[in-house]
Amino acid sequence: MNYLKIVILLIAIVLSNFSFAQKDSIINLSLQDALKLTEENNQSIKNAKLDVIIAKKKIWETTSIGLPQVSGKIAYQNIFDPPVMTMYSTPPVFTNPNDPLAHYHKLDSAELTLGVKQNITFDLTVSQLIFSGEYIVGLQATKAFKQLMELSESKSINDAQESVKQAYYLVLVAEENFKILKSGLELIDKTYNELVQINKAGYIEETDVDQLKINKTNLENMIASVERQVNLAYDLLKFQIGLENSAELKLTDNLESIISQEDANQYINSEFKTENNTDYQLMMNQVTLSKLSLKREKSKFLPSIAAFYRYERLQHEAQFNFNMPHILGVSMEIPIFGSGMKLSKVGQAKLELEKSNNNLEKVEQGLTLQYLKTKNEYITSYNQYLAIKENVTLTQKIYERTLVKYKEGLSSSQELTLVQNQHLTMQTTYFNTILDVLNKKATLEKLMSSNK
Repeated sequence: MNYLKIVILLIAIVLSNFSFAQKDSIINLSLQDALKLTEENNQSIKNAKLDVIIAKKKIWETTSIGLPQVSGKIAYQNIFDPPVMTMYSTPPVFTNPNDPLAHYHKLDSAELTLGVKQNITFDLTVSQLIFSGEYIVGLQATKAFKQLMELSESKSINDAQESVKQAYYLVLVAEENFKILKSGLELIDKTYNELVQINKAGYIEETDVDQLKINKTNLENMIASVERQVNLAYDLLKFQIGLENSAELKLTDNLESIISQEDANQYINSEFKTENNTDYQLMMNQVTLSKLSLKREKSKFLPSIAAFYRYERLQHEAQFNFNMPHILGVSMEIPIFGSGMKLSKVGQAKLELEKSNNNLEKVEQGLTLQYLKTKNEYITSYNQYLAIKENVTLTQKIYERTLVKYKEGLSSSQELTLVQNQHLTMQTTYFNTILDVLNKKATLEKLMSSNK
């Protein structure tokens, strides 16, 4: 029995911990929390951060070209049939005593093998670039490339945050719409049940009950559709943040507090500085890279100078060895004539620079136009929201009064349906307008955001 009690207690503890784990798995998420999570989890931002790291390594890769380069080599060789040369020594001269004019030459000879049959060569080479115009420009280009990657990272963050804001707003709007429709269904359910009882008592016709049931069914279908939209909006938000689809979110900000803080006047007289915009800065960086490209092509007319040192040693040296183990030298490469190829490349680089300047001007004009367009749309949507907000309250009152009158037999089913449709249409327009205001605000914030 004691053993059974212990097992039951352990199971209870495990289930209790599982319950707490389930509760802890729900992520309470404010808009600011969502933006912070986005910087940590969004895949595009992660890749942009990796590109910055790659750019830093690229700088060192280019820098190392101008630093001392040391390489070593070991080579083995086997000469199957090494050549042999016969060497003769200077012979002594002997005279014939019987013939004073005769001389006898006795020659001493020896065979000399040219080379070594098997040998190993050890080679060490050190080189150092002394001057190269192309290398100097390359160093400048790597720094500009690193800046390009940093700007791309900022752009990825701004784009992702805009998408997360819009997805967050979409969830809030969908949830608020769902709540209001549910409360409307509760009201119509209550009225429907009352009408059923009144119909049983014989005070109203069954047609009136059926008509209200049709309205009730239509509202239920609309609620089911909105509920699916809520779930889809949550999935979109998790995707934009970079969270797993299985994550459970609970948004802590509410729609009313966010929309109540809106003030269109903050953008009416606001000044848009294109030089702070990330897209403009990216285009400026492209102009810088085009200038460096032109500079690089011009630098190819300059000579390049390098120094080198070489040490070579043989494991087995031949009897006659002319190998010089230590060699120190300086080389200069001078471009003399290239049939106009370098001039052609310089001309192309000048044209590319002109194109980059044209694109910079185009981006500046486009950003200014986009800002003015978005600002006007934001102000229009905000004013429309203020007007519709009051109309939603009025249509809600009209609908509730008509529902009471319908229950009392003072209103027709056609009038009730018309009023209900009017209220639902106004409510849909209201939430769409709120979403449009907040989306335009998110776009304006991205346009006005500077490089982080």
